[in-house]
This record gives sequence, C-alpha cells and structure tokens, in this order.
Amino acid sequence: MSDFSLQATSRTPAVHLNTAGMTLAISGESYPEDVRQFYTTINEQLAVYFTTKPDRLDVAIKLTYFNSGSARACNQHRPHNAFRQRHATPQPQNPACPDSAQPL
Repeated sequence: MSDFSLQATSRTPAVHLNTAGMTLAISGESYPEDVRQFYTTINEQLAVYFTTKPDRLDVAIKLTYFNSGSARACNQHRPHNAFRQRHATPQPQNPACPDSAQPL
C-alpha cells in the first residue's frame, strides 16, 4: 500500500498516513462542508492499511479547532477488528469464577 495524504484547506486538516513508518498525522482545523465524505475518505484508506496486517499505527492528532460533526466522525472510527483482536490485552479472569470471562 502506498502512503496517503490530504493537504490542509481553510476548513479541513492535513492528513498524512505513512505506511512504512506506521504513522497517521492529522493537524489543522476541522469543519469541512461535508464531514461524512471527508472522514469516509480517511476511513477507507485506513481500512486498506489494516488489510496489510500492520504491527501498529501511531496516531498524532493536533487539531486547533474542530466542530461537533468532526468530533462525531473521529469518534466513530475504530481500528479494524482483526488489528484489535491481534493486539488485544488478555483480561485477567475473576478468581472466584475461574471459568468466567468477566475481568477482575
């Protein structure tokens, strides 16, 4: 997969996904006209990135301003399920119920 970049505009942040460096940087202001479309583009690129089964993705977000639509869009983006499953920290079991899947 190749790197992905979006240049900052007066209403959207700069976005840089460096696949070799396993980093994602988002910086600037975020109040795009079409929040869904802007963040869908980023989410689609991340979905492709996670199909390569990376070891990690270091994320740096430096937004000087973002509106509520941008906050909702960012909050909806979650790491790809296969990535989360591979890197999940095992939860200790409740000693009172060794067969229980409930954490302490």
